[in-house]
Amino acid sequence: MEVPDSQKALKHVLFFAPQGWDGVAPPLHVHVTEGTAEEFGLLYVPATSSESLELGGGAVVKEVEGLDDEVQVIRYVFQSPVDESVRIVAFDYISGFPERAAGHEGVIEIVEQILATVEFTP
Repeated sequence: MEVPDSQKALKHVLFFAPQGWDGVAPPLHVHVTEGTAEEFGLLYVPATSSESLELGGGAVVKEVEGLDDEVQVIRYVFQSPVDESVRIVAFDYISGFPERAAGHEGVIEIVEQILATVEFTP
């Protein structure tokens, strides 16, 4: 099966959800990408805002895609320090969704803990 050009940089997709999760979507999606900046740009909807931060001792770009006045898809883009074509993109599908977040503060904490452990190793 031929992979569309817009998806060629996407190499792996992982979903994380706590046991018994009954939400609409798993709260954390992780994509591993490999490709040029142009190929990477084809994968995702442009962010409505972004900021550079340090997370777990490493640099990361936090991008926010505003879906409406209340709901946001939050993604964290980790760039490999040794291979500019490799990126990890972690999608937080809980913190920016008020209805999903309500009552799931523990899950939000776990997602934050997982994000703080992302690192590239040789």
